[in-house]
Amino acid sequence: MADEALAVLADRYKGGAINNTRVAIRKVRGTRCGYEISFDLEVVTLGEIYDREPITTCVVKWQTDGTSAVAVAASKERWPTSSEVFRQALRTSVTDDGICAWPFGNEGSKVRAVPLQVARTAFFVTSTWPTATMRPSGRRPPARCLSEPSKHASAAA
Repeated sequence: MADEALAVLADRYKGGAINNTRVAIRKVRGTRCGYEISFDLEVVTLGEIYDREPITTCVVKWQTDGTSAVAVAASKERWPTSSEVFRQALRTSVTDDGICAWPFGNEGSKVRAVPLQVARTAFFVTSTWPTATMRPSGRRPPARCLSEPSKHASAAA
C-alpha cells in the first residue's frame, strides 16, 4: 500500500488547452493532506533535429505565492444565513483578541486563534436575541450552551 497519493489536476478547454494546473495531495500517512500546489509548465527548446525542427520539453515552475485557484474560490463561498451571526462574532473576536498559532507544528500554516470564552462572549454581544439566556422562540437554550467551556477550548479561523 502506498504511503501517499498525488493527483495532477487541470482545467481543460474544448480545444485541448489546459490551465490552472496543480498537484493535489490526496492521501499521505503521518501528516496533513488535502492541499494543492499550483504550477505552470514552461516550454524549453533543447535543440533541433536535422530538418531544423525544434526538440522541446517542459519544465515545472512551482507557484510559491501560496494562493491557488481553489483557495481563492473557497474564500468567496457564502455562509448560510443562519450562521452569519456566528461568523460575525468569530471574526470580531479573532480580530480583536486573536493570537497567532501553529496547530500543525512548524510545517503547518499559521492561524489566528482565540479562547472559546472570548468567542462565546462576542457571540452573545453581537446576537440580536433579547437576552443571552433566551432564544428567539422564547425557550431557554440547552444547559450545555450556558455552561462554562473547558479551560483548553479555543476557536480558530
